Amino acid sequence: MKTKYQTVIIKKASGTEKSRYTDAIELDTHFEICDGVQIHQITNGGITFYAVGLEDKSNNYQNITHVDDFVCSTSVPINMRYKEISIPVISGEKLEIKTEFYENLTADLEYHVVFRLRKK
Repeated sequence: MKTKYQTVIIKKASGTEKSRYTDAIELDTHFEICDGVQIHQITNGGITFYAVGLEDKSNNYQNITHVDDFVCSTSVPINMRYKEISIPVISGEKLEIKTEFYENLTADLEYHVVFRLRKK
């Protein structure tokens, strides 16, 4: 089985108002499925917490939930650091990354979403 890790960087500037924001990515169509996702928080925007969700035009793969639901400790083995998920890779289909925060940002918010892609 072939594996690839595809990363998207999500950034929101200091002063961005509380709301829900959408970024999109097209997963690498040389692979069949995304079977794991993890988030690396770079900066927290100066707020208590934010929430993240994943969906496309047909399916909601992860309801918007606290970012910590995607963040795994580096104290566990590398293969256990990904939230298990099953997202088919479809050519031309955009996967939407929803970010919601409930306070205005007082600093920049940046996090990296890593998708684990597989192909038989």
